[in-house]
Amino acid sequence: ALHKEDGSLWIGTLNSGLFQLNLSEKKLIQHFSAKNGKLRSDKINIIRFDDANKIWVATDLGIFTGKSGKYEIIEKDFAFQDISIEGKSVWILGDNMVGPLNNKREWLPILIPEESIDGDLRAIGLDAAGNAWLASEIISQYLVEQDSFVLYGPEKDFTSQFSTLIKTDLEGRVWI
Repeated sequence: ALHKEDGSLWIGTLNSGLFQLNLSEKKLIQHFSAKNGKLRSDKINIIRFDDANKIWVATDLGIFTGKSGKYEIIEKDFAFQDISIEGKSVWILGDNMVGPLNNKREWLPILIPEESIDGDLRAIGLDAAGNAWLASEIISQYLVEQDSFVLYGPEKDFTSQFSTLIKTDLEGRVWI
């Protein structure tokens, strides 16, 4: 569940789709589901909002995005687990691939060397410099400008193999 500035509550479910509720009036605004044709999958994996209050929802069959009643589904053939937004940059994680969306909302997965992750990817985060942080059984920082990876695992005293969320705070610190 995620609370939006307009006072609505968006709730994602494992098998019933996405609900938008008006908290002050305690009523359902909208229900998005595969059954009513507004989603391709009823499994909601994550909900995010960008700076323009546009919603981004990762589902098992695409990314649901939009605002103010104008919604679309992009990249319909992939199961997405996470979305990270920093300014105008949107990166998505799906089917063990990760990468940014370009200006045409096309997904551009990056090539991840096998040694840069350990196991399946679980989460993505963007730092203030625009670099991507990837969680698998280790943490990898993808330096976008250098097209290279920095690894954080037991050899660098990072021992959590169960990271599932990466966020940055207002000072630019990365939290895992």
